[in-house]
Amino acid sequence: MDSYLDWHHSNIRAGAAQYFFRQFFYKNMTGMDPPKDSIKEAFMILHKSCALIEKIWLHDKYLFGAEPSIADLSLACELA
Repeated sequence: MDSYLDWHHSNIRAGAAQYFFRQFFYKNMTGMDPPKDSIKEAFMILHKSCALIEKIWLHDKYLFGAEPSIADLSLACELA
């Protein structure tokens, strides 16, 4: 689970945070439209990360067993 949480911060969080910032805050903070390529890039990081979660960790209802864990809560916060 520790390995997943480390991976989560570098992948899911990075993609989600970059996408959200570029899509919703960039223009307010810079006065310019965000580069469309950077929004697409952040979305692709998030999309690829979600695909890896499904492939590697999500074999049941929760990431690590029959009960929700801190990993599930962390994931839910990023995707909500």
